[in-house]
Amino acid sequence: MTDCPHIDRPTGEIRGKVCPLEVVWGWQGIAELLGDVSVDTARRWERKYGLPVRRLGEDDQGPVYILVKECREWLGACQKRGD
Repeated sequence: MTDCPHIDRPTGEIRGKVCPLEVVWGWQGIAELLGDVSVDTARRWERKYGLPVRRLGEDDQGPVYILVKECREWLGACQKRGD
């Protein structure tokens, strides 16, 4: 996955090489993908509502990323539930 560039806009456009999975790296990028919410809000949504954030490494301090497809599915499910 290290070949995947950071997606820095909610549109899902990838800079650089084509990646088989659209990936957003880091809390700031994830917050932007969620509709320009704060980083604190994105972290809270992971803890409280199960936002499908992934981490590299075995501890909670590793770099974070999210798959754009999973994020969009999660947002759609939240809208259906009324969260």
